[in-house]
Amino acid sequence: MRRRSFLATAAASVALLGSGGCRLDDPTIRGTPAAAYSPPPPPPYPGAEAVAALESIARTALLAAAGAPGADAASMGKLAAIRTAHLAVLATPEPTWRRPAATPSAAPAPAPAATLDSALAAASTALDNLRVATVARAVADEGLGAALWASLAASAEQSRLWLARPVGSVAPAVPGRVVAVDSDGVAFDLLLERYHETVYGLSSLLGYLPAAHTLRPVLAGLLAAARSRRDALTAYDRAASATPSPGAGAYSVPAAGPDQVPAVAGALLRAVTAAAAVWVASAPPDRRARAVQELIAAASSGLPLGSGVAEWPGWPD
Repeated sequence: MRRRSFLATAAASVALLGSGGCRLDDPTIRGTPAAAYSPPPPPPYPGAEAVAALESIARTALLAAAGAPGADAASMGKLAAIRTAHLAVLATPEPTWRRPAATPSAAPAPAPAATLDSALAAASTALDNLRVATVARAVADEGLGAALWASLAASAEQSRLWLARPVGSVAPAVPGRVVAVDSDGVAFDLLLERYHETVYGLSSLLGYLPAAHTLRPVLAGLLAAARSRRDALTAYDRAASATPSPGAGAYSVPAAGPDQVPAVAGALLRAVTAAAAVWVASAPPDRRARAVQELIAAASSGLPLGSGVAEWPGWPD
């Protein structure tokens, strides 16, 4: 009997709610549901927005040059694509990891260029402005941040020098790999060692070329430049009351026919560039400017070989 009374009471309550009581869908009930929590976006990497603006200007100038009458559209497009890759990385909170944003910003339609010369001049100016700004940031920063900006400066200079010739291969970035950071002395010795190896290697490669081969003057010029920079670094180290590494007596250089010489020489020069980036990341403030200039010079040294360009010169790819 009690159970029947309970069921009857419950049924009456339901009927009351349905006929005139308070309903959950009653329009008199007002209120806004609480918004789902959304964490604030991480702050942008210091300096990234200003550099991205310069990268965007350079990209637009390169795309305008690609559309100029008589332009090497493929080459200009490759150089513009490097700027796009940089923009995708600079849009992330941690660009030193070089993990691009999911959706790179679209390139704006460039204004038509009147002549190829004017378009190349505008692109050269934009790239030079980018180089100057990123050099300043590299010198003012430290560690991986310094290496990031110095790589962008080297890329800008690399692209500027390649405006007048066909661009071959472009070495893409490998996300998640970073430049090693060591003590200043260890990093400097590594760079000097790579120069010793390059001088030895280029001398050996000259021996694989016939006397009248067209690559001989190119290789001889690269050898002279590498020897000059090695000797200048040796003098720089001595001026700091250090004892420069004399290098090994010999290095292993693979036997190469004339067709393989450019690839072997290019690998030697890229090793110098990688070592220069390590010195940038490891150098103290009073030596960082010199390290940045070494990276820029090394990254462009392969130009006579036509060895191509890199998205991130000096970084492990």
